[in-house]
Amino acid sequence: MSNWPWDPELPAFGIELVGDISQTLKLDLWGSEEQLERFAELLCGGVPASGKISVHVERVDETQSAFVVDRSDCKFKKRVVRAGADVEIRSDMYFLAAPMQNSGLGRRMFRNSLIAYDKLGVGFVTAYANYHNGGYTWAKLGGRSMDADQDRAALLGQWPSVAGREKFSDRDIFALERLLKTAPDESLMYDIACAANQKGQPLGKPLLVSHSWDVFWDLKDQAHRDLIAKALR
Repeated sequence: MSNWPWDPELPAFGIELVGDISQTLKLDLWGSEEQLERFAELLCGGVPASGKISVHVERVDETQSAFVVDRSDCKFKKRVVRAGADVEIRSDMYFLAAPMQNSGLGRRMFRNSLIAYDKLGVGFVTAYANYHNGGYTWAKLGGRSMDADQDRAALLGQWPSVAGREKFSDRDIFALERLLKTAPDESLMYDIACAANQKGQPLGKPLLVSHSWDVFWDLKDQAHRDLIAKALR
């Protein structure tokens, strides 16, 4: 049972499953078509719609199935993978059109997804955070770096040019550089995403929006769950 401090939000008009449902159900991940549909509903929670949201589902191979939403304003592809005794989510694609960015929709969708993941017994979620705000978005949602040493070094190398472009004060430059050097690996990316000066001006966001990195969420780690809950409140 999920213990996240928020309630699920389902699409107002429901969803429509399309694709090879019968083949997908042959995987031991799914007990019934109803379970498949409930999972897909939670993935779409918060997405604005004037009718049912079409969700394409497919059996990728003997160990994984994929869920795809492909709309002009919202696109995502998530694979559910059986990895031995564990279940993992691999987020291959995520896109929100400009009018939907900075609206809180990404946070709402991720909240609902986490409830779905708990119901399925998912232990690990991975994604690739890339340009066009992805590097910042996943960090702000509590993602951890797959290679904190590499990302720390890369961000320290990028920081002088970003600070010059943004015309940060010497005080701000010193503060973020110290954070980059001392933040714990476990919260490095989140701490950078939240960094701001005394006037509330973001310091870490301009650095992260142009940074690509491999991100994960460990849902079996209570400390990481606590960080995610803090990020999504």
